[in-house]
Amino acid sequence: RMGMSQKNIQVDFVVGDRVKILSGPFTNVEGTVSEMDDNNQKATVITIMFGRETSTEIGYGDLEKVDL
Repeated sequence: RMGMSQKNIQVDFVVGDRVKILSGPFTNVEGTVSEMDDNNQKATVITIMFGRETSTEIGYGDLEKVDL
């Protein structure tokens, strides 16, 4: 990480909000934010996969708030 600066991403969602995953193997899957780690810029998102709740850690840049 020498010489690299970490860019903080501003997000418009909080714990409990519905979000959509924008990239990766869960692209376009919606879930609920259960935890947020501002230091690492990642959120834990609870999604429903195959009828079961699954928690996935996703970077803030790959999430978008869903307006209900």
